[in-house]
Amino acid sequence: MKELITKKNNYNSFKKTYIMITNEKHEILTILMEECAEASVEASKIIRFDAGFDKLESELGDIYCMIEILIKKGYIKKEALELCSQAKNLKLQKWSNIDMQEDVAIL
Repeated sequence: MKELITKKNNYNSFKKTYIMITNEKHEILTILMEECAEASVEASKIIRFDAGFDKLESELGDIYCMIEILIKKGYIKKEALELCSQAKNLKLQKWSNIDMQEDVAIL
């Protein structure tokens, strides 16, 4: 009987931990999605209304924060992000008209 109670307590402890981790992961990902949507809105406003980049910069900072949280929690690896960024840079060099030099933007 004592063994059964111990197993039940271990299961309940595991269940609480699992729910907490799952809820935390969902919250992180939900906030990331919301921040990406807000950045998209600000990018659209720059195109449509010739708005400044201040609000976009703020939203991108929020996304950067969420990326840092994902790294700290171990959901993603910083090294993998850097490799993906380098791969995207190469694709943009090949398939876009974006000047990939480090020019200063004229606003």
